[in-house]
Amino acid sequence: DDAECLQDVLTMHEWEFCQLQLNYADWNRFGAKELYEIATKANVPIIVMEPVRGGMLANPAPAIAEIQKGHSPEKSCASWALRFIASKPNVCLVLSGMSDMSQVEDNLSTFADETVYLNPTEDAIVEKSMEIIDNLKSIPCTGCKYCMPCPLGLEIPMIFGTFNNVELFKERRDDYVKRIPEDKRADKCIACGACMAACPQNIQIPDRMVEVAEFFSKDNK
Repeated sequence: DDAECLQDVLTMHEWEFCQLQLNYADWNRFGAKELYEIATKANVPIIVMEPVRGGMLANPAPAIAEIQKGHSPEKSCASWALRFIASKPNVCLVLSGMSDMSQVEDNLSTFADETVYLNPTEDAIVEKSMEIIDNLKSIPCTGCKYCMPCPLGLEIPMIFGTFNNVELFKERRDDYVKRIPEDKRADKCIACGACMAACPQNIQIPDRMVEVAEFFSKDNK
């Protein structure tokens, strides 16, 4: 929910901790910094979910990967995201979803290193990474699939993911046609709103479906 809701909830009880979605992609653009500050002011320790933004920050936009790898070629981009969050004093635990053993090993090595906390130079690099993200045109979908199933069978996370890949990573625009059957595409959305209440990112899904449909319709004109 929003910052006002968090503020209200934190006054209801003496909480041992709260779990928040915090990462450097959300820090400025989607209010994560404000949520962190509210919990910190209330003296409630934070458990962090989505520190790598559903995997997005493990494979960030090329401009971000370039500056991070340029500074530390041996470090993964995911480790930058994890270290940014680990460096926040009021974070007591960081949760990370992992898909294979290499990711487990990378995360373990990240936190086993005594230099896990960002130094001033590295902090400036993450600040630059945030600046790049804040100026990107993307849909903040993590691919959690809570919005599914769509009553019409639309592949909402795949639609948004393909749009983001084209916008952020300059993938081929025709991947949209190749990946998503015609009857499952954004232009088939009827704005029923069934997906809205389930989206933890509070994405205005019908509105963004219109945007995606218009974006890819340019290929057919």
